[in-house]
Amino acid sequence: MTTLTDGAFAVMAAVRAARLAAQVVKERIAPTRPGALDELPTSASSLTAEWLTAVLCREVPAAAVTALEIRDESIGTSTRNALRVSYNAAGQQAGLPTRLFVKTAASFRQRLMLVLGGVAESETIWVEVVCSG
Repeated sequence: MTTLTDGAFAVMAAVRAARLAAQVVKERIAPTRPGALDELPTSASSLTAEWLTAVLCREVPAAAVTALEIRDESIGTSTRNALRVSYNAAGQQAGLPTRLFVKTAASFRQRLMLVLGGVAESETIWVEVVCSG
């Protein structure tokens, strides 16, 4: 097993921090609002009905998200929001979810803690393994 020296870890952490900082600056200068499935929102406020339709309605082709409402917010190591989603008739008939929970890391500080602490990686594994069933 290879272990990092303190100096090597510090260099790796500095490189990751610089990459995160550059990404956050880029998002602040030119914010995006995703519409396609391969584009990821960086915050609840960047969610769009088009993106939610691509994610939530892909198995019900006639369904579409018609509105979304960002509700409660809690900010800590990540930002958590409750969402209320409305659908067209096809989405309603399919029983698609109307109440959602969104967890993001929009700030540099949040991302730095989650990445350097290994939380982002372990949480992703948990979702892929446990939630995918």
